[in-house]
Amino acid sequence: MADRLLGGSATFPGADTATKLKLLGVDVASFGDAHGSTPGCLDVTFTDPATRAYAKLVLSDDARTLLGGVLVGDATAYPTLRASVGGPLPAPPLALLAPAGETGGGVAALPGAAQVCSCNAVTRDDIDAAIAGGCADVPALKACTRAGTSCGSCAAMLKQLLDAAGVKQSTALCEHFDASRQELFEIVQVRGIRTFSRLVAEHGRGRGCDICKPVVASILASLGTGHVLDGEQASLQDTNDHFLANLQRDGSYSVVPRIPGGEITPEKLIVIGEVARDFRLYTKITGGQRIDLFGARVEELPQIWRRLVDAGFESGHAYGKALRTVKSCVGETWCRYGVQDSVGLAVALELRYRGLRAPHKIKSAVSGCARECAEARSKDFGIIATETGWNLYLGGNGGFRPRHATSSPPT
Repeated sequence: MADRLLGGSATFPGADTATKLKLLGVDVASFGDAHGSTPGCLDVTFTDPATRAYAKLVLSDDARTLLGGVLVGDATAYPTLRASVGGPLPAPPLALLAPAGETGGGVAALPGAAQVCSCNAVTRDDIDAAIAGGCADVPALKACTRAGTSCGSCAAMLKQLLDAAGVKQSTALCEHFDASRQELFEIVQVRGIRTFSRLVAEHGRGRGCDICKPVVASILASLGTGHVLDGEQASLQDTNDHFLANLQRDGSYSVVPRIPGGEITPEKLIVIGEVARDFRLYTKITGGQRIDLFGARVEELPQIWRRLVDAGFESGHAYGKALRTVKSCVGETWCRYGVQDSVGLAVALELRYRGLRAPHKIKSAVSGCARECAEARSKDFGIIATETGWNLYLGGNGGFRPRHATSSPPT
């Protein structure tokens, strides 16, 4: 473009059209000549009905050069294959198409001239040179070579190249603990540790930071080591946990009372309205069937919660790493399509698991029929009614394909 603007005759050479997407929870990727338009090209395909995975490689007529390909269901090999387009195959086709590279191949076989990061034209040789120069982790490689700093799709390959070069990756949680989060969880559980000070004294160093303190707070809470605001544990909690309210960008707080299943009495609605009016709070109905009250000053929070608690409310854990909500439709109580009491089950589940601590927030939903108005399959765990009972789905939050629960472990 710059050449043409200055009067030159340069032509557009084309762009890298490779892409990796997630469509309704299914990984999809394409790269190079994905449609096999090159004369004399060969197609090598792999289909696994059990895992619903499909892969196709487009090769030159002598089966030595990778021209392009398509991956559906499992796109693990995408970074390696995209970097190999136009060059020799880094491994036999079967090894490249096997799930997660089970039969070998991988980044170790990439030639030095292969582009690892097409966004910034960073080759395998550039990465190897950076590693030889002292880059020992992915952030260092990004800073040195700019690989992975644009679209980010090659970040996984950077770690694989570090592993291939024999650079040991640190699993330390932070500068105060050499152990990973999972290792710290096991240490706390096995040794019966109940305070952060004992944990850091026996298995760490220093006074802790904003990385390790919340993690340890979550571990202690998950293992039921006492009330999160008792004693030393209180100092580990962030502002939101201390005040049962969400800190907003202007320094004010929002208050979210729990409304199990979205079911509420007129009397409780009136109390929420009166609190919002008396404390001049902005109100909003959330996507989780609750009413959010914004604009509270920190000194007003005790008075606000006193009135809400007196009316029968409790904290909705809108700030904590705990069960947030169990969304529901109206089910058979009102809906002409409903086949089960989705509201009743949603209320029972929310009251049963309220306050349950976890490494991350948990959301659920109950749909009263297969029409799925509560969007149960997009939650951490969701339940859908049938005429004869309920279907349980796990792991749908974050764009992943939910798994239908089974009565026994898969074989």
